[in-house]
Amino acid sequence: MASVLNFFRRQLTAYRNLGVEPGMADFEKRSHYIFNFMLALTLAITVVYATIPYFVLNITHVGLNHVINGSLFIGYAFCVALVYFRKPLASRLIFTTLVQGHIFVFTLLLGWQIGNYLFYLALPALPYVLFHKSRFGIAYAFLTGILGFGASFAVKKYNLQFVAVTPAMYDGLFLIAFASSFSVVFMVVRLFFKLSRETEIRLQHEKRRSERLLLNILPAEIAERLQNGENTIADHYPKVYVLFADIVGFTQLSSQTTPDEVVRRLNEVFSLIDILVEKYDVEKIKTIGDAYMVVAGIPKSRHDDAGRILGFAKEMLEMVKTMNALELRIGIDVGEATAGVIGTKKFIFDLWGDTVNTASRMESHGEPGKIHVTERVVAGLGGEFAIEERGKIIIKGKGEMKTFFVR
Repeated sequence: MASVLNFFRRQLTAYRNLGVEPGMADFEKRSHYIFNFMLALTLAITVVYATIPYFVLNITHVGLNHVINGSLFIGYAFCVALVYFRKPLASRLIFTTLVQGHIFVFTLLLGWQIGNYLFYLALPALPYVLFHKSRFGIAYAFLTGILGFGASFAVKKYNLQFVAVTPAMYDGLFLIAFASSFSVVFMVVRLFFKLSRETEIRLQHEKRRSERLLLNILPAEIAERLQNGENTIADHYPKVYVLFADIVGFTQLSSQTTPDEVVRRLNEVFSLIDILVEKYDVEKIKTIGDAYMVVAGIPKSRHDDAGRILGFAKEMLEMVKTMNALELRIGIDVGEATAGVIGTKKFIFDLWGDTVNTASRMESHGEPGKIHVTERVVAGLGGEFAIEERGKIIIKGKGEMKTFFVR
């Protein structure tokens, strides 16, 4: 039983997606879904009208009703075939013609009283649902609708009727027309809102996904400003702790291993450092080859910036030492800096200023397994960190500087 149900579900899904192509916009998919549903519904209605005389009036011989509904059934089935063979406009034009003709022919045969005019309640939606990209299709749907309603109204005005119908049959046919037209309107509207809701859910999911991706490359407050429409984001920060870390000897190591192994090991190290970034609530700015750049004090300065950046550096050193005898060289400086978002494609959040350059020099002039800091960093530390004075050394681009190691 379950396999039978699964089979029918697959067939229904295949029919629902008839004419839908990869990369198609959501509103185009929605139009295809609704049109396919309307085709199935009209096919069902022709079957109902064809079988009513047999079940209600005990008419077993083939008559005009069967011929008309049989012809309409073939026409609607032909529309399905056109959709299958990627002829959506032709299918919708023929469908529109058949629907208008269906309403008018039965109104003419059985009289205005059968209530087929109720189907015109659903017809104004046809141009927009079926021909949203075709001006010709919209104009054609409106024209046939106006002509069909005018012709049906003429039937009423001149009291035209070619088949005699008893009062009881009038009541039954009116109820069927009312139920059918109501079902068409209700089901199309319901399907439209269901599909719209599915689209909204997908959009919300994609929005959350894009926001998560944005937060991977930008601080949360900067990402929010960018989403709110700020085109140029550039801020000055009076006190920022900037840290550079570099894997000692990784360039030489990478030349001795395969590219896959290089990427695997680098990803392993940086992934663990990313966890520490969250633990100490510092901002990862970027990676440059085997170097890692982190700041504290952006986008907001806190009283514990120095403790967090030094705690992060110490734990990072200890963690990396346990990984295949790797070692880091770390440099830190503190001071003012300018930060902002650069580029429109593959944009980044970056920092500039003497503090950034000095922190980079602290790293490059440091020693493996040690945290090399400037005198400005030491001045902002409390007693929780042991400091070892290195003395004055020549720093490229800076001259003679007094620097320290944090033990």
